[in-house]
Amino acid sequence: VVTLGENMADNGGLHQAFAAYRRFTQTNGVEKRLPGLEQFSPEQLFFVAFARNWCESSTKESLLQEVLSDPHSPHMFRVFGSLTNSPEFSEVFQCPLGTPMNPPSKCTFW
Repeated sequence: VVTLGENMADNGGLHQAFAAYRRFTQTNGVEKRLPGLEQFSPEQLFFVAFARNWCESSTKESLLQEVLSDPHSPHMFRVFGSLTNSPEFSEVFQCPLGTPMNPPSKCTFW
């Protein structure tokens, strides 16, 4: 419950950031694919960059300290929670409905 407000902010922030990215590409055109990452569309790379932002290596001790003292969820849960609640993520990665990354019920806030 302590992390609820921050989880909501993560979900809403991801949704708003992706909406802004789509507006940017509508105005400026679709971005070129990155060399070496051509298998990903620019929209997919948006979500890869989001997840990469939270990449970390944690020990059991540091994770316990984080859970006990940080108002945010551990990074792994911030990523998976936000992405599984994102219809846009499921759309651009073509995740079938009912799979772990596209559950039938999503929590949407804005």
